[in-house]
Amino acid sequence: MEKLYEDEYIEIQYDSENHWIYSNWQNYQKLHTVQNGGEKMLAFLKEKNCTKVLNDNRLVKGTWSFASDWVAKDWFPRMIEAGLNQFAWIYSPDAFSKFSTDKSAKNTEGDIIMTFNSIEEGKAWLKSA
Repeated sequence: MEKLYEDEYIEIQYDSENHWIYSNWQNYQKLHTVQNGGEKMLAFLKEKNCTKVLNDNRLVKGTWSFASDWVAKDWFPRMIEAGLNQFAWIYSPDAFSKFSTDKSAKNTEGDIIMTFNSIEEGKAWLKSA
């Protein structure tokens, strides 16, 4: 795994063996941290010419539903335009974070997002296609 970016809200790595972006979100998110992390992910998706993302929210705490419209209506369309076709989203155990994930996923057009309770399930789905 090649570390591409890290701050207190997200760590982004490139998994060269599986050719996907791995994002490990953490802590309480704010609108600007979601947007900053999302923009970094988009840039690295393009740079590495990836079509898959393993998006890990297991360390996210609290709600970030204030950003879900931006994620669904602005960020995901640009990710898809950049070539994204599989997005494995690993739930946080935090109910408020899980709600925010579901809100974003539900409002995103297309069927590229799958949500999982374990990282192993997400990896298996990404590898299956």
